[in-house]
Amino acid sequence: MNLIKYSLPIFVSISTLFATWFNDIPREIKQANGEIIHCFISGDQYSKRLHDENNFTIILNSIDGNYYYANLDLNGVLRPSDFQVGEGNPAFFGMEPGLTISKSEYEKKRLFYHNETSTRNSRDAPTSGEIAQLNVFIRFSDDPEFSSPRSYYDVVFQAEENEPSLRDYYWEISYNTLWVETHHFPDNVGDFNTSYQDEHPRNYYEPYSGANPGGYQNSDERTQREHTLLSNALNEIESQVPTDLDIDANDDGMVDAVSFVIYGGPGDWADLLWPHRWSLYTQNVT
Repeated sequence: MNLIKYSLPIFVSISTLFATWFNDIPREIKQANGEIIHCFISGDQYSKRLHDENNFTIILNSIDGNYYYANLDLNGVLRPSDFQVGEGNPAFFGMEPGLTISKSEYEKKRLFYHNETSTRNSRDAPTSGEIAQLNVFIRFSDDPEFSSPRSYYDVVFQAEENEPSLRDYYWEISYNTLWVETHHFPDNVGDFNTSYQDEHPRNYYEPYSGANPGGYQNSDERTQREHTLLSNALNEIESQVPTDLDIDANDDGMVDAVSFVIYGGPGDWADLLWPHRWSLYTQNVT
């Protein structure tokens, strides 16, 4: 029996699978009145920011559910200003472009993903040889099925020779010593891409605001929701994993590699829906 304790990268957007830094990803946000704002997201797995085409930072006001241009407070924390996005030129109001969180705030976010890591002294997974990665497709209760065939997504993980893919990436950085073979779940029908459908809608996994009263309100609640989602998805596909598939190449009792592809684009200020690597430390999935 193998224990799944680690959730390796949670891939929210296929197109941004391998980047450490995500730059100018187009995004649509919606004001509380339904107005659509076109903007961009930039950042890494620990911190990101919404901004307009002129690099003015945008932030959600959790009280009224609207997006405002950001100010930086004395503690290096981004706060919504009085200037709502879409109601004027931020430069005219004296706003400063390119605002981001302070180094200390960034470090707090980084530690959030590392302060509950495994107590094992060994690496998470083998760094040479061949490993089998389990990849699980997830959608929310208000999402349709994935529109593209499974072969479309598989190319990102294991393309033909000399094409960029997850397998090619690890093969290259390991100096041709680590081969990653990805196995997708749930089982598909033909080339139709099936997925695990969660019982909650997408906004359940987004931050609380006046426009989203059911969202998570703190880091503990966010952690509980994400870990429950991933645990449920893994339990759903557990019986489909072939018994002869070696998912523990180093025989340490842990599954070597697990990833998740979640329907839709990356989140705005929803860290949970942004590509990241984390330890599933609140759950033991067998």
